Amino acid sequence: MSDDKERKAADDRRELLKIKQSRQEMLNTENEEPSSEKKPAFEKPHGAAAVKNFFYYHKVTIIIAAAVLALAAYLIIQTVNRPEYDIRALLITADYNSGIFGTEETASAALNKFCPDLNGDGKNLAEVVGIDLAADEGSASYYLAETSKFSMEIQTLHTRLIITDEGFVPFVSDENGFQADYFVDFSEDFPELELFMGRGIRIKDTKLAAEGITENAVLFLRTKSADDESENDPLKELVEELIIG
Repeated sequence: MSDDKERKAADDRRELLKIKQSRQEMLNTENEEPSSEKKPAFEKPHGAAAVKNFFYYHKVTIIIAAAVLALAAYLIIQTVNRPEYDIRALLITADYNSGIFGTEETASAALNKFCPDLNGDGKNLAEVVGIDLAADEGSASYYLAETSKFSMEIQTLHTRLIITDEGFVPFVSDENGFQADYFVDFSEDFPELELFMGRGIRIKDTKLAAEGITENAVLFLRTKSADDESENDPLKELVEELIIG
């Protein structure tokens, strides 16, 4: 009887030991950190793959740089290929009924036939800049832009030759009336001509009438700058050549 008890006690101890071992293994398993998957080693791309990879990661920078280079190239080409004009004239529309508006190309082609080669490049080129002073004040931004352009040109004496119409007078008048001193007086050189406001030469009295410029237009020549003391005035000579004597 005592032997059976001893065997039973021994079996119980073994079972208890197994339970403890099993429990300890479970605790050890729970405390273990999950093993992370090992990432494959990074392989640096080569050849076409490397180029593709570079463009993928830097495409925004490349696009911006390409746009800047294209703009710079365009500006350089425009500067290099820009023609050097011998004379520059203003085509000022003050009255839409005069037929002057939008005839810059016609005026330029006409002046090209008579303008001197002042820069010595073997070409006779006249630049004609259109200014619209007949615009309604209701077109606020356009009207302001055109009047500002006119004010800049008329004050700087940058351009002396003006083709316009009779509606131009109020724009060069003040409380004392038309500012005739702004323009060259041809009355002594051509007393037979009926000058507009004592200064303007009507296109019908010049060779330009045969070149398509409307006869309603008037030609003015701004006086030279006070700093210009030279006796020779190629623009005055040009106007004199244009007048039919």
